[in-house]
Amino acid sequence: MNTKQCRIAFEGTLEEILGKPQRETVSIRREKVRLGKVEKVIDPNTVLVKDLFKKETNVQVFLGRKVELRSLSLVGTIDSTFGKSGKVKVTVPHPIPEAAREGLVNSEVAMKIEKELFKSKKSAAK
Repeated sequence: MNTKQCRIAFEGTLEEILGKPQRETVSIRREKVRLGKVEKVIDPNTVLVKDLFKKETNVQVFLGRKVELRSLSLVGTIDSTFGKSGKVKVTVPHPIPEAAREGLVNSEVAMKIEKELFKSKKSAAK
């Protein structure tokens, strides 16, 4: 059998059985994490991140997204692209302490993305 199938299990009390048109209103999401590395600390509030995106990825779609500098548990925002190789500048709201900046190079950066599953192409265009 060459069909794409997915089984979803739920636990609880059944309140209502949804018909085909009503299923479109149910949102089922999967969390995905993209990982990159800090290449360079530009200034106390800005770091350069590599390997988060491929060269051919349209990074403009991800501008303004939140990322986490995992070694410091800091949350920053993708501010702009840097060159054409998929690197991005990430800005953090509070300055990174001087002592922490040295160990930040090559540390992990994570971006969480939620992907919506089981949406028809009609409803995805809305």
